Amino acid sequence: LLFLGALLLTFFLRVPPVVQVETRSVWRMLADLGRNLWRSPIVLACFAVYFLAKPIRRGVVLATKLVVAIGCSIALTSIPILAAGLIAGGDGSVRLAIGFAVASAIGCALYCAIFVALSLVTSRAFIWGLGYVLVWEGFLAGLFTGTRTLSVREHTEAFAQAIANPAASVFKAHLQLSTAIVVAAVVGLATVTIALRRLSRIEIAGEVA
Repeated sequence: LLFLGALLLTFFLRVPPVVQVETRSVWRMLADLGRNLWRSPIVLACFAVYFLAKPIRRGVVLATKLVVAIGCSIALTSIPILAAGLIAGGDGSVRLAIGFAVASAIGCALYCAIFVALSLVTSRAFIWGLGYVLVWEGFLAGLFTGTRTLSVREHTEAFAQAIANPAASVFKAHLQLSTAIVVAAVVGLATVTIALRRLSRIEIAGEVA
């Protein structure tokens, strides 16, 4: 406080140029000190703890996670599908490109909801997610008809067929649209509910209360 008071007095009293030069040097030194402090791991850790301890509603946290995950997934899957369909051209290419892009966006939202909830339930979410994609969707869904009901890939294909309406000789989904809508809505609501309940029990250190 004394130092800041001296600086203010120097400014208002219009001291000689030499002192003003020294004052500018002091301000430059303070600016360098501020930049170094901002880069300090201790300061960054304090900010991290502050933001973690700040009372933010769990719904806001979960919505942020889902928006970021779904946005990145759509940018990496739906947009390339749309671009590829438009570039390929042909009869009905625009309808097919838009239909499959929208269906893939719905599939991205379902996958992200499932995997976000899974990451809050277990620390081995990657292994469980990989097992679901490879074993359930890659093997069991093609082997047993009943397992297709709980396959996000089958839901995506049903939405793609309903939106794009391709010829049966080109593409045909195995799941009915009504079934896909009901199951997708139930799965999405269940995963969001589980994620909210689990997130409300997590403390700053990451352990479950």
